[in-house]
Amino acid sequence: MHDQDDDGPAGRLRAELRSRRRAAGLSQGELADRIRYSREYLNKVESGAKFPPETLIAAVDRELSADGVLTGLRDRAWKARRAHRHDLPPPPDERDERDEGDEANRREALKLGGLALAAATAADVSRRIASAGADPHPLAVDELEVAVAALAERYPTAPHATLTAEASRLWHGAEVALDRRLSLRVRARVVRAAGTAAYYVGRLAFNLSEDAVAMPFAALAAQHADDIGHPTLIASVAALRSSVAYWQGRYPAALDYLADVERSAPAHLTARIATYEARAHAAMGNMSAALEASNRMLATAGEFPIQMGSTSVGPAVAALSRAQEEITFGNAREAERWARRSVDAFQPGAAEYTLEERLGAVLTLSRAVMLGDRPDVEQAAENGRLVLRELADHPTRTVAVKVQKLWALFDADHRRVPSVAAFGSDLASTPLALPAGTSA
Repeated sequence: MHDQDDDGPAGRLRAELRSRRRAAGLSQGELADRIRYSREYLNKVESGAKFPPETLIAAVDRELSADGVLTGLRDRAWKARRAHRHDLPPPPDERDERDEGDEANRREALKLGGLALAAATAADVSRRIASAGADPHPLAVDELEVAVAALAERYPTAPHATLTAEASRLWHGAEVALDRRLSLRVRARVVRAAGTAAYYVGRLAFNLSEDAVAMPFAALAAQHADDIGHPTLIASVAALRSSVAYWQGRYPAALDYLADVERSAPAHLTARIATYEARAHAAMGNMSAALEASNRMLATAGEFPIQMGSTSVGPAVAALSRAQEEITFGNAREAERWARRSVDAFQPGAAEYTLEERLGAVLTLSRAVMLGDRPDVEQAAENGRLVLRELADHPTRTVAVKVQKLWALFDADHRRVPSVAAFGSDLASTPLALPAGTSA
């Protein structure tokens, strides 16, 4: 959504923000550094390309000593935005300030029956609220939130095809609820549930190589996230959109999505954002930038509680990411060291654990060993077969690509070894979640 109404509440908020920033002698980049957002994101807010999250405006208000002026303007802009979306008249304090100060206009409005018109409008709104029904029963909203939280808990290990249907059902139910007239408090809860469910539908579709489904759901989740200014959902959606771009080979676009949230991501997702930055830089051959992001990832990785949205990065995922970067740059020995650390560190039940990344660690270790001076072809082949057995019930795009990359490392002599031949036979007979045109 592009909020370009310069005379409306959103335009007044942008103008006030820009004016106070300039009065403080700060560039967009300098202010962005102070509030831990990217300059690109702040630019989008000031230009109207992005409706500002509550967290950003609160940070700017504090930094510029605005004494609540900016947060108050943001609140009025948000209410006007909500009203516009649902075809309601703006609240009284959202009228054009020029009209409020024009006594002659007010007198003329009274002569023309302005109060009668206002009364008729109020009656119409009241009838529509009554016909649409009040908020859902509190228990219904609670149950929706619990169901979405359960989806997040099951995501790491449950078959993705099964979860996709469940996530779609939850998303649809939340969107139906949003079509009703809801109080702002309840609407914020339902928007978060709808956005989170949409995120999971998009993430699951991506895992199943359905990018044509993943991208619109990611865009919808981003709209919901921006509506309520929820940092975790905003960062999770950015990570998802970056993943889609990365696996499509659009590495600069993958970095652009991450730049918007690099400074604003919550603590438990800071390392995840850095992980995705590192892999995109590595794929582009920019070793120094990849190592800088990788070191930032290692410094911010940690143990965090399981939360809805993108999973956190702990010791296992951090080691896996570093191993993959070392493979990209041809450092087989370092890749093997990091991959072994990753395989040993994965613990089911940990907040960072997903079956996808555990299998990725096994395959990364196998690839590192195959690229070393003394490849253990039989162990690598057995690892490949183990992963394929898991993929039969849990088809996952990223693992499918990596298992094909492992197979590509066996030369003609290797493929005459019985265990390697058996791996090849299993690979040929296992359906893989691969997008069209994907190759090793």
